[in-house]
Amino acid sequence: MKSNTLRIAATTALMAVTLGLAGPAANAVTHRQAPAAVSAAPDVSDAAAIKALERFARAIENAPEHLQKKNLNDREVIEYLTRSMGDKGSVAATANGPVLRVNWMGCTIAIAKFAAENGIPVAKVSRIIGKLGGFAKFAKYAWKFIKEGHVPPEAGDEFADFVMAVSGLDGVASACA
Repeated sequence: MKSNTLRIAATTALMAVTLGLAGPAANAVTHRQAPAAVSAAPDVSDAAAIKALERFARAIENAPEHLQKKNLNDREVIEYLTRSMGDKGSVAATANGPVLRVNWMGCTIAIAKFAAENGIPVAKVSRIIGKLGGFAKFAKYAWKFIKEGHVPPEAGDEFADFVMAVSGLDGVASACA
């Protein structure tokens, strides 16, 4: 990765936190009622959102050992997640044919906001992803929760507790798709 890209991503994440786009992280995770189904941005297809969540889950699962011991809201973890997914683009179908749509700024801000609001250990999220059977199932179940407001019973209680406690996962799916 180019050092300039890394600097831009880190600066963007820092701006998001500084400008209040990413609120301060809570030290303890609080459980709340499952929110009403969150509707995804109209231009984000289910497939694109699930792919974005898969990339996010893969980045968490593949985080280096020293990051596994840190919380999602740690600056180094935010930088890692931003580097891992922030510069990904997606192909959008247009009347003139397929066009690569890159929303690295929005994706970076969404990742920074999600991470800053969730002081959950990376290792715990990685363990949840592993228990589900990998990042593809994690993404599918997370998107189902975002869209419909409930977790399929086969996902298990630990996953249900996780997605009900976190905020901003819908923003990551929409902005990084």
